[in-house]
Amino acid sequence: EIPQSLAVLGGGVIGLELGGMYARIGSSVTVIEASDHLLGTVDADLVRVVERSLGKEGIVVRKSTRATRVEVTADGVTLELTNGEGSTTERFERVLVATGFAPNTQDLFLPSAGVTLDARGHVVIDRACRTNVAGIYAIGDVSGAPYLAHKAFKEAEVVAEVIEGKKTELDYIALPSAIFTTPEIAVSG
Repeated sequence: EIPQSLAVLGGGVIGLELGGMYARIGSSVTVIEASDHLLGTVDADLVRVVERSLGKEGIVVRKSTRATRVEVTADGVTLELTNGEGSTTERFERVLVATGFAPNTQDLFLPSAGVTLDARGHVVIDRACRTNVAGIYAIGDVSGAPYLAHKAFKEAEVVAEVIEGKKTELDYIALPSAIFTTPEIAVSG
């Protein structure tokens, strides 16, 4: 079901990718970003191009704005949006929350196995993806940022080589990353 109107909370990679997709299939999309810029650490020149494209697609972007109250009813969601100029109330058929990330490690019984987690719940690894417990490795999102498939794939290669007995370590110098907005952004580094 395609919502007629969609609020996307978060102007990061996931928010803009999914918001853009919903706009292209017919939703009226509003992106609500708490900070004063979209796409976090992406180069400002690239973000400007994407932001112009969002406007051409009809996507409304509200930067420096927070959803401070939410009311869910049978026919939609009402958000109180607050920025430096005050508060307004807007109604949407659906809301997509695309903010923050927490590793899903709580049900893996890692502490009972003796595996060390950091304060946010990520598995702590060394440059060969080894945990503090011999024979247990961690790759991908559970081992921390960046949360990229390319990173997880490289980590899997490192683990396979370490298990083979090779002296291999992680090297993120040329780690590729892609953002599937319009236009797409690709970086390496």
